Parts: sequence; structure tokens; C-alpha cells
Amino acid sequence: MHSAGSMSAMAAVRGRAKRAVPAGTPAVLLQGRVSPETRDAARAAADAAGISIAAYIELLVQADAREHFVRPESPLCLDEEAFAQGA
Repeated sequence: MHSAGSMSAMAAVRGRAKRAVPAGTPAVLLQGRVSPETRDAARAAADAAGISIAAYIELLVQADAREHFVRPESPLCLDEEAFAQGA
């Protein structure tokens, strides 16, 4: 059986990487409606990458922002290479 302490260190879905962010880092809810096909595509891509859908969407938004709009300076920006290597 898992203790409360060990549960917080595990990813929500078995086999997926847990986000590497400092403890106590705030997270906000972001919701939107998409077609079932889009949701399924996001789920499949996240599963293939071994990450949550939330982490996958976060990576997409940050990559798009770096590419087209801004260069985030936040140390909390996710590192695509770290996810690819399972860090």
C-alpha cells in the first residue's frame, strides 16, 4: 500500500512521467471544449510521450509561444528534452 508521501511523488497515471517542478509550485485550472477526436489525439500523443494530457498541452503552448510569440524566462518552463529522456 502507498503512503500519502509516496502518492504525491507518483504520476497520476501509471507509466507516465511526473512533472519536474519545484514543490509548492502553483497550478491553475485551464479548461476548454474540443472535439472528441482532438481529445483522443491529445490523449494518444500524451500516452506515446509517457506524460499527462496536461503536461502535453503545456509543452505545446510553451513551444508555440517560444516559436512565435515570446521567449519565456520562467524557470518553471518545461524542458521538452527532459520529458523525451524521462526526466
